[in-house]
Amino acid sequence: MPRPAETRSENKPAVTEPVSSLDSPESPKETVNSLVANGLQVIENQSFEVELNHWGKAKFISGKHLKDGVFKASFYLANEQGNIIYSFPEFNGNEWPSFEGIRAVSFKDLNQDGLKDVIIIAEYITGAGEKGTTPFPVASIYFQKAKSFEALSDLDEKINSAGKNETVEEVLNFTRGWKFE
Repeated sequence: MPRPAETRSENKPAVTEPVSSLDSPESPKETVNSLVANGLQVIENQSFEVELNHWGKAKFISGKHLKDGVFKASFYLANEQGNIIYSFPEFNGNEWPSFEGIRAVSFKDLNQDGLKDVIIIAEYITGAGEKGTTPFPVASIYFQKAKSFEALSDLDEKINSAGKNETVEEVLNFTRGWKFE
């Protein structure tokens, strides 16, 4: 698998806070419709209704948007009214030049904490060289916390470097026995 020119220098988990914050409890600031109006292209066949412990029933939204002339992946949770209740941290594959699509999304409790985590396998291209238009997979796991999700960049890097990113089953097998902290 190709490697990006730059890798993350921090080993800290990537975490974002819920969109609806304590300073504005009356309603979330964004909706699926407002994101679409601002350029988000929802990937319908990789967006799902899901029950996510602390979040309850929500719709997991997979999308792509243009940034600096190339597509990047983005993920959200929306409530039944279409209000965005959570924006996921930046997907680690967005370090690559161009997002091509989503290969798989799965909801499993990987770290045995009783909360469903989100496994995503996306496809990217480098756009350069002989195989520049051949998509390659990039996997990431978002671990559910009380009111956020976090991605462990070290674990994601190990999964992708080992090439255990083609299927959800490969990701699950690779992380079996992993010591999550």
